[in-house]
Amino acid sequence: MSTKTRHIILILFTIILIIASIFFHKYRELKHRIESSADFSYRSVILESIHYKKELDRYIKSNKTTDETNLSVYTNNIKNAFEYYGLITNMVDGTAERLYLERRDLFHQYWYMVPPDYAKLSLKELQKLSDKTSIIIKGLQRLK
Repeated sequence: MSTKTRHIILILFTIILIIASIFFHKYRELKHRIESSADFSYRSVILESIHYKKELDRYIKSNKTTDETNLSVYTNNIKNAFEYYGLITNMVDGTAERLYLERRDLFHQYWYMVPPDYAKLSLKELQKLSDKTSIIIKGLQRLK
């Protein structure tokens, strides 16, 4: 090989290396943004859960005389935020990640204990629901 050919190969290799490093940097930056978005979604689940708990306690203190609409709204917000979190996590790490599985299990416990009709529950059952909600919120916060 001549010196000229070696220089051309070296220049091409350098250009390819620079382009590859630019793409790698962009990939890492995008992955970081997606992970931040997933973290934000998970924090939204926790925040909406706390609002749900406060609204549930308000409903209990009012002796079930207030409207249940806010409870339903918070429940749907929690579900939507967790679905969004699951979607984003699946894009980055996959849903087989241990942390996601633990969070999903807690969410499912949470989701299945939410009653379809609060008016049919006694105050004692509602208080148990509130206590269980507190435990699950603490579990969700522990997995931050």
